[in-house]
Amino acid sequence: MSERIAPIARTAQPTPSAESSGGFIPLLQLVERLALDGYPFDLSKWESLVNAGLLSGLPPTPSYDCQVPHAIEDRIRAILDIERRLPVGTPVDKLAFYLAVAGMTAIPTMLVGSYIETSFTKFFIVGDGMLRRLERRPPAVGAFGERRLADAMAKTVLRDYSVLAARSYVACRQLLATAFVMYFRMTWENKKPQPRRANHRIVTPEFLDWTRLPVKTMGEPPTPPDAAPATSLQPAVDRDRIFTQLRAACATNPVEVIQAAQDAALVISTATTQYPELESKPPDAPKSAFAHWVLSLVPPILAAGLYRVSQRSGAERYANLIPDRKETGLEGILRTVLVYWHT
Repeated sequence: MSERIAPIARTAQPTPSAESSGGFIPLLQLVERLALDGYPFDLSKWESLVNAGLLSGLPPTPSYDCQVPHAIEDRIRAILDIERRLPVGTPVDKLAFYLAVAGMTAIPTMLVGSYIETSFTKFFIVGDGMLRRLERRPPAVGAFGERRLADAMAKTVLRDYSVLAARSYVACRQLLATAFVMYFRMTWENKKPQPRRANHRIVTPEFLDWTRLPVKTMGEPPTPPDAAPATSLQPAVDRDRIFTQLRAACATNPVEVIQAAQDAALVISTATTQYPELESKPPDAPKSAFAHWVLSLVPPILAAGLYRVSQRSGAERYANLIPDRKETGLEGILRTVLVYWHT
């Protein structure tokens, strides 16, 4: 089992030092101090953080004798604390996503949206690669079929991921299956999902009026070919439209996008304590590397789904996340995400 480390969620707020109330420190001294504390930091790292917007109001190419406010030093340390928990060479948009998850303020929302879109693109590659192995790939799949196939694909991904305990395995399988259903909705022909409704067996006057029943009698002429209803379907989710709306939301509604990223991490970290890049170290077994990588794509995908819920459900944003008696909390949340995952 992987070694437990401190969770990323809500840990990136800068911890004020004794000198944070005011004053400055030379950049060269700051670099040396960070090096002694085990942080890799130099002018190139400074430039990348400034150009990405993670350090605002600072020159991208300073000299080593420039003076850095102590508040900036605290922010740099908080950023490097999160970066050291992520894989080496993590791109800046992924770093921004997890800084937002950790609760750091003044994060460029466009970077968060970019990482969500990039994660979808990579997940499409995963789904397409797995579906190529199917002997018969159906052109369309119904609600029950997509869930069965998504669950089978999730089990296949987690087959060699032996580092998970039983509870974490169930949660990761449910999260992966939901991500695969979202993938199907964006790539396969399907009807738009509808929330489950209670059907009551009540005979009403409308039911007794045979002229209003949608039943075709033998006396009616057959439907001519030119008036036959169209049977072709489109994917339930317009991929380009979803990404366009997400980019627009990053500019017009950044608070909701950041909140969706934080909600996704909260949902996952509550359901499992061994999720990649949230609370557990990468596994050492080579066979587990693929599953670990695929699981790392789920948080931004779930964030996109939760943002969709917040926009489509209106004032009842969190009321519809309350599970019924037949579902666990995670199942209720994931079902709600899928109900609203259409355009």
